[in-house]
Amino acid sequence: MKLSSNYSIKGSSILESVISITGIALCILVSFTIYLRVTGTFTTNNYYKSIGLIDEFVSGKKFATELGFQEEEAGFIINSRVLQQNEKGALLEFSINVNDRSYSVLRYVPIIKNRE
Repeated sequence: MKLSSNYSIKGSSILESVISITGIALCILVSFTIYLRVTGTFTTNNYYKSIGLIDEFVSGKKFATELGFQEEEAGFIINSRVLQQNEKGALLEFSINVNDRSYSVLRYVPIIKNRE
């Protein structure tokens, strides 16, 4: 079988190859940066469990003597302190330690006087 010498394929230049490889590398860099940013800010379920415990604590408090709170469960630690307190309520700061990360949550707790 004889090859036709009249048939030719036009090749691309080195400049076009460099530009295409640079574009592909840039796309990979952007996607990798987005991936690392998304996985780096992943919040675990323990954080949401601790927020639920704080909300349960705040909704169930009626007297100023019950404002102290400390909870240690598997995966997180919650501590509270009173920032401001008056006759109507108290501002509490909860510090949550989850997987070597620390969060701070503020909640206002109204104080209901005992009517007995």
